[in-house]
Amino acid sequence: MEYTKTNTLLLKEFTDAGLRGVYVTLNAPYSYLKKKFSEEGVKVENVFFIDMISKASGVQTGPAPDCVFINTPSGLTDLGVTLSQVLPGKDFLFLDSLSTMLISNEARTVEKFSQFLTARVRAYGVKTVLMSLKREEDEEVIRTVSQFADEVIVL
Repeated sequence: MEYTKTNTLLLKEFTDAGLRGVYVTLNAPYSYLKKKFSEEGVKVENVFFIDMISKASGVQTGPAPDCVFINTPSGLTDLGVTLSQVLPGKDFLFLDSLSTMLISNEARTVEKFSQFLTARVRAYGVKTVLMSLKREEDEEVIRTVSQFADEVIVL
């Protein structure tokens, strides 16, 4: 199954169940994703976005009530702070993707951030999906991050 289609189907399943959550994007701008997800039947009113790619890509961003724009995909500290502000009261966190995060950050940094993130979301009782492409260069990080996961699904 295609990566983007998998993301959309999972997100649709969550929102169809009435769950509210946070979608962190490092791959595609918020404006594109919101439109695409809406067209695919995702209840986007149940999704708060954190966009880590638009500003770095030069995409015009303006204030959005359902999105926070972080300056760069390497802004993991900013992401952690933003998640602490928006996750309480939510049902799920969807991070797209660890593979892209590894392009802008050192592997060890992503591992530490993932461990921090896993502990944080468990404290909030939030379901979490950390997407990643299956690439040979990412296998060590995925193996490390998998230690903190309840389940790993390979597509």
